[in-house]
Amino acid sequence: MQKKAGSAQKTDSPSNYRGKQYPRSAGRVIVEEAKKHLVFSAEEMSIGYHWTLLNEKLQKTINIMTKVEDVINYAQTPSLSGFDHRVIASSLRPMIAQYEGVMMSEFPQLATPMRNLADSPYSRPETLLRYEGRLVSNMYYWQIMYLLQCLNYVKEPRVIGEIGGGYGGLARLWLKNPIHRPRCYLDIDFPESLFFTEVFLCISFPGLRVLYVCSPQKLDVEVLLQYQVILCPHNFIEAVADLPLDLVINTSSMQEMSDDWVDFWMQWLKKKECHWFYSVNYFASPLYQMQETHSTWSPRLTPEWTIKLQRFNPAFTKIHGAMNRNVGEILAQKEPDKPRISRQTATAQYQLMQKKIFDGQVLLESLDIVHSYPDEEIMWDLLQRCVKEMPVIPKESIYLAEYLNKHASTQFKTSHGEELGNLLRQLQLVRAGSQEKI
Repeated sequence: MQKKAGSAQKTDSPSNYRGKQYPRSAGRVIVEEAKKHLVFSAEEMSIGYHWTLLNEKLQKTINIMTKVEDVINYAQTPSLSGFDHRVIASSLRPMIAQYEGVMMSEFPQLATPMRNLADSPYSRPETLLRYEGRLVSNMYYWQIMYLLQCLNYVKEPRVIGEIGGGYGGLARLWLKNPIHRPRCYLDIDFPESLFFTEVFLCISFPGLRVLYVCSPQKLDVEVLLQYQVILCPHNFIEAVADLPLDLVINTSSMQEMSDDWVDFWMQWLKKKECHWFYSVNYFASPLYQMQETHSTWSPRLTPEWTIKLQRFNPAFTKIHGAMNRNVGEILAQKEPDKPRISRQTATAQYQLMQKKIFDGQVLLESLDIVHSYPDEEIMWDLLQRCVKEMPVIPKESIYLAEYLNKHASTQFKTSHGEELGNLLRQLQLVRAGSQEKI
C-alpha cells in the first residue's frame, strides 16, 4: 500500500530526546561493584596492536569512572572505546526509513515484534531519535539484524554464548525481545570490556541475576538455572567448559584478532558442546588496506560444522553509512558425527565454483569447501583466482599461500613450490606495506 503524501516523516527531532534519568545511588553501586570484579592478567598470546592499545586506555579510564552515564557514554563513543560506530542522530535521520525497509523486507514475519523493540533509553542521547514512537540508532539496526537472523533460523536457543560482546548491546536485545528470550546469556570477553557490559546490563535490567566469573574453577551446569547472565573473562574460560550452549555468536571482533586467537576459538568451538554458530565479520578485505583487521581468514571453522547460510555483503551492511568494507555472514550447525567429505566430493563441489564469476560470494562458498576438505590443489587454484580475478587481492589469499607453504605435500612443492614461494613473497610485501591493525 502506498503512503499518502506527507506521511513519510515519522521521526522526531533528535533534540526532543534528552536521555533517561539515571538512578543516582543505584548507579554508583553498579559501577563500584563492576570495578571490584576487574582482574587484569598478562596475555599468553598477542591480542594484536588494536586491542592492546585500547585495553591499556580502558584500564586507565575505568579507574576514574564513578557514574553510569560516564561509563555508557564512553562505551558508545567510537573514538574512545572501539566497541561500535555510533553516529550523531542528525546524520542518521535521512536513512532511517531505508534501514527499516531493509529489515522489514528481510524479516517480514518478524515485523510486528520488531516494532516493540528499541534502543536503550540509557544510550547516548545525541545518538538517538524517535521513529514511529520508539528510540532507534544506527547501532540498533546492526544489533537487530544479528538478533532477527538468529531468531529466524535457530529455534528458541535456551543458552546463548557471545564471544566479544562489547558493552552488551546485543545481549540486551536478546534479554528484552518479545519473540524468544534465552534462559541464560554467557558473554566471554576481555575484563575491560566486561566492566562496561556489567554496568550497561545492570542499569537496563534492575534485579538482573548476574554471575561474574572470578576464577578458572569449572562451573556446574546448575548456574544456567540460577543466573540470567554470566560474564566470563577470557582468561577464565575453563570455568565455562562444562556449560552447554545452543548458540554461539561472534560479530565484528574475530576480524580484529590475531590468527593464533582465531585458531584458539575454532578449537574451543570444536570441543565445546554447542549447536549453532553465527558470525558477521569483515571478509575479502583488500590485503593492502586491512585497517583494524588482523586475522587473514575468520572464522575458519573445523569440518564438524556445516554452513547453512553464507552471505557476502548482506543488504543492510552496504546501505549502512559507516560500512565501507566487505562483510561475510555465516550461520553454521555443528554435526559431531558428520562423515568427512571425500576428495572426489570436494573436487566436484569446487568445479561448480570454477564455472562462476569470481566474486566475494564465490570466494566465501569456495572457502566453505576448503574448511570441509583442505585439498592442496583446490587451495592452489583458489589462491590463483584470488590474485588474478578479484578486483583487489583479498586478505584470505595470504592465508591460502601460508597454509600451502607450511602444509603442502612434497609432490605439490616439487610441482608448484617455486611459483608458490614467489607468490607468497609478493603477498607478504603487499601486506607489509598495508594499513593494518589500526
